[in-house]
Amino acid sequence: MKKIKLALPFLILSTLTLGELSFYQQAASAQTAKTPSDKSWSELFEIALSKKPPIRAKKGGSRGPSSPISKPDDKQSINKKLCLISPDAAEKRFVWSTKPTFIWQGNMNEITLNPLGDSSHLWVESAKNINFLNYTGQPLQPGKTYEWSLNNNNVGDKKQANSLALHIIFTIMDNSQRIIITKDLKKIESQLKIQQASVEKIAKTKADYFINKNLWTDALQQMYSVSNPSQELVKVREDIAQNLCKS
Repeated sequence: MKKIKLALPFLILSTLTLGELSFYQQAASAQTAKTPSDKSWSELFEIALSKKPPIRAKKGGSRGPSSPISKPDDKQSINKKLCLISPDAAEKRFVWSTKPTFIWQGNMNEITLNPLGDSSHLWVESAKNINFLNYTGQPLQPGKTYEWSLNNNNVGDKKQANSLALHIIFTIMDNSQRIIITKDLKKIESQLKIQQASVEKIAKTKADYFINKNLWTDALQQMYSVSNPSQELVKVREDIAQNLCKS
């Protein structure tokens, strides 16, 4: 009987100790578990690469016979360097933003944007010495499909139409979908501003949101929207181009 009395308190103490241990383990796990905004840029990029449909940069291209960009014997090396990153060449790429950011690798003269099936340019800008550009024209129309391209024309020179290098088609998502996402983004930004989050923190949280919805173009737009990026973000931008445009 005495043994039972001695064993009972020990059993209770052991049970409590295990319970407390379990509690502290769960608490520690909750503290280390990352919320979307706590992920690093590198982690977000790795997640994006695993999404379906896969990200498909468009590589290579051809120059028109009248293109002044280089000598004929340089053609092959230039084509290898040219790569359209975003909007990308996925079979069906939907975009939330009505003013997307265009991202590429390689040296070209001109970027153009057309409604699909319409040869008239909606927007034309110089692409010299840059690798991304924000669309600055009138907002694109929800539900409409567009084609963006890079070529070696002198900006606005319609006589060199044959020098088209690469083009990609993308669609602005319908308004019904855009409205839901717009509300979510406003909520995210409002909450983070209350927390006095940095511009880059807000952009990273939005990028995470877009990646979770397979909106690669919009996620990349957030990555390139930070005017004074951290070293980490600069490195991730470089890694994106190297990873997606490698031979």
